[in-house]
Amino acid sequence: MVLFASLSIITNYHLPLSGALCIQYGYADLARYRIPKTVGEVEIISSKIGTPLITNHTNGKNKILIPCRDWEHAEEVLSKIKSLKKGGDVWA
Repeated sequence: MVLFASLSIITNYHLPLSGALCIQYGYADLARYRIPKTVGEVEIISSKIGTPLITNHTNGKNKILIPCRDWEHAEEVLSKIKSLKKGGDVWA
């Protein structure tokens, strides 16, 4: 750890945030998903291994496919997506 700190000071090289710092800032296990302006019909489906996925059944650049931890998490993310008016970002 000391080696990395001294390397950062000497070369002005910044290392990515560690897990502890990410948890401190609230981005522990969240990923950002960009939601297009025209979403279409969004629903929760089950993947082959049983985890829920949020999808809009389209192909191309407007496709949405968000894996979730469990069904409650999927319902929360789905409500966030439906509350967006003209696209945007969802942290899930």
